[in-house]
Amino acid sequence: MKSLYFLCYAIMLLGANVVQAQCYEKMLHEGDKAFHKAQYSEAIAIWEDAKECSDSPKPATDLNKKISEARARMEPNKTKAKPKMSESTAPKATADPLSSIKMIEVKGGQFNMGEGNGNKTEQPPHPVQVGDFSISKHEVTQALWRRVMGENPGNMIDKGCGNCPVESATWTEVQDFLSRIREITGTYYRLPSEAEWEFAARGGLKSASLKYAGSNDRKLVAKDMTDGCYPVGQKMPNELGIYDMSGNVWEMTADCWHPNYSGAPSDSRAWLSSSCKQYVIRGGSWYDHDRCHVASRNFNYYDNASSAIGFRLAKD
Repeated sequence: MKSLYFLCYAIMLLGANVVQAQCYEKMLHEGDKAFHKAQYSEAIAIWEDAKECSDSPKPATDLNKKISEARARMEPNKTKAKPKMSESTAPKATADPLSSIKMIEVKGGQFNMGEGNGNKTEQPPHPVQVGDFSISKHEVTQALWRRVMGENPGNMIDKGCGNCPVESATWTEVQDFLSRIREITGTYYRLPSEAEWEFAARGGLKSASLKYAGSNDRKLVAKDMTDGCYPVGQKMPNELGIYDMSGNVWEMTADCWHPNYSGAPSDSRAWLSSSCKQYVIRGGSWYDHDRCHVASRNFNYYDNASSAIGFRLAKD
C-alpha cells in the first residue's frame, strides 16, 4: 500500500499528469477492493494516501465520502444487518427465471460517446456508429444466475433477494454463465460492448439527452443505499424502457479498460487489447452514488469480485 503512495508522490514531482491520474485511479480501485471485502481499515488507509496523488479538490471530496462510509461500517451501532425479507414482502419468483429474460430491441444509429466536460476518462467525446442489437430490460438477477449455474457466485452473500441483481461474480464466472445460458436457451447471449451500453443508456435514437439513464434527477432512476443492491425494476426506466442503467450495480462490458477514448473505435465493436488486465464497468452503483451519469466509466480486474458489480445480457 505504501509503495503505491510513494509511486504517486514521485510521479507528482515529475509532473507526469496522465500517469498521475492513472496512479490515483489505481489507488482508488485498490481501496474499493478492500472496502468490498469488508477490510475497512485498509480501505481508509489507501484512500487517505490517494489524496496525496491529486491536487484537485474534487477527488479529495469523493474520497472523504468513501472514508466516512467505511468508518460508519466499522461502528456496529451505526450499521445494522439487512433484515431478512418476510415471505409477504420478498420478490415473487417466476416458475422458471429463464422466462423473466426480456430483451429490448435497440435500433442502431450514430451518437456522440463520452463527455467533453466530464472526467478525463470520459474524453474526448467522439462519434460512434452503432448497429442494431438487443439488451436486457433488467440486470441479470440472482434467481436467474442460480437457475443457470445451480448456485450463487462463490463470493456472494445470499440475502434472500432473488430479484436483486447478481453480484460478486468474477469475469471468469460470468463467462461460464454466458456459455451455459447459450446451451440452455440456444440464444447467443453476450456482454454488451461499452459503446452499445452507453448508446442504450442514453436512450438510443429516442434519447432526450439526459444526465442519467431516464432522468436528470438521479433519485428518480436510482436508490441511495449503504448496505447493498436492491430488486431490479423499482425505479424509472429510460427512454427505451430499460431499468437500472444508472445505479444499483456497476455493469460489466466486453471492453478492455483504456484510461480515455483516444484511439477508440468509430463503431460499436468491443475495444480490446492483447495485454488487457482490466475490463470496463458502467453505470455506477448503490455505493458509488456520484458516478451514475450515463458517461461515467470505471474498471475492475478480471480476477476480482465485488458486491457493487453485476451485468446484463446483450445479443445481436
